[in-house]
Amino acid sequence: SGSSSGSGSGSRNLRPRERFQGFNTAFEEVYKTQTAWLISDERLREDVRTKASMWVIQAYWTFYSRHKNSVSERYIKYTTDDLETLLLDLFAGSPKSLNNSYRR
Repeated sequence: SGSSSGSGSGSRNLRPRERFQGFNTAFEEVYKTQTAWLISDERLREDVRTKASMWVIQAYWTFYSRHKNSVSERYIKYTTDDLETLLLDLFAGSPKSLNNSYRR
């Protein structure tokens, strides 16, 4: 954990490994919270899911593509396909938790 590998090209003071870990933690917290939220209007719920999914997946894919070869696979908990599937659970008013059980 104290060893430093790579060329130091991590962005914004955090190495890619730390950014993946931070994303995993943040995504799991947001997932737990926002699966409990209910958007009762089906059309609005789908629209919000679609827009959120596009934004999250595009940003994640850009980062993932850039850093996937420089980070151990154990830090990359989710694929873009995983995220796309999980984001479909949001705003349905049915609380869910990922805990640490979700591993590809």
